Amino acid sequence: MIRFLLRRVIFALLTIVFATALVFALSRLAGDPLLLYAKPGGYGFTPEQEQALREKLGLDKPVILQYFVWLGLVGRGDFGKTILDEKSVLTVVTEKIPASLHLASIAWIIATAIGIPIGVLAAIKRGGSWDYVARIFALFGQALPSFWLGLLLIFLFAVDLGWLPAGTRGDKGWADWRYVILPAITLGWGASASYMRLTRSAMLEILDSEFIKLARAKGVQSRTVVWKHAFRNALIQPLTASAIILTSFLGGSIIIETIFAWPGMGRQLITAVNNNDFPLLMGFVLFYAVLYVLANFFVDLAYGVIDPRIRYE
Repeated sequence: MIRFLLRRVIFALLTIVFATALVFALSRLAGDPLLLYAKPGGYGFTPEQEQALREKLGLDKPVILQYFVWLGLVGRGDFGKTILDEKSVLTVVTEKIPASLHLASIAWIIATAIGIPIGVLAAIKRGGSWDYVARIFALFGQALPSFWLGLLLIFLFAVDLGWLPAGTRGDKGWADWRYVILPAITLGWGASASYMRLTRSAMLEILDSEFIKLARAKGVQSRTVVWKHAFRNALIQPLTASAIILTSFLGGSIIIETIFAWPGMGRQLITAVNNNDFPLLMGFVLFYAVLYVLANFFVDLAYGVIDPRIRYE
């Protein structure tokens, strides 16, 4: 177990360093960030002032050295300040986390509660009407564009019927549950279809295995065979996908947050990319990388709980 944990920590650190270094280098390909905020040689901007600003932003050093300087500052808890308004990067990121966590958690619950049971039902009723309905649901879930679905839900439930608000998060946060319904359904729609397909394929494979046939031959009740033996062994694939799905939800869906004016991390990240605000951009990338690594780590630990045959040594 100790060897497994040590190996995972090493791989996690390498993943974080690689992801941040790659984005750091790509942010420099967009051009000199200084030119987005000041025009050297223009009115009121002398070469001396340009050099002083470069030193202040750390742009007077080679890119590789800039990265290691940033990495050292992050190690001491200093994430820097945004270029445009000089706010603390850590403050900006933490301000957006609650909204993204709110939307992501509700969307993930909706996707899991819909996709996995439908996948189990489709596998049990293989070739029947429920199976065809489930496959049609998966087809539409993965084919319909999220922006089209979001606009359709707004038109139907907000404009036409007037049951739900069309956008924003509301003033009470988690207490304003009516604001999160439409964006959460739009965000979780495609993921529920993915859950359904993965669960169905995994259940079909397990239901055709020899130990399931043996359990049926022994006279074990069908409910016990499905939920205790088949479903538990089929959870590995949906569990693996859940880490990716939840991480992508927390990362924020740009389209969903734009359509519903949701004040999450996705819209802020796009703003940072458009402004080439590399301190803020790196702060978000670091958060996403750590989140992805942690999600996969906990999924690896959950494998051993679900399937006792899995060992970490």
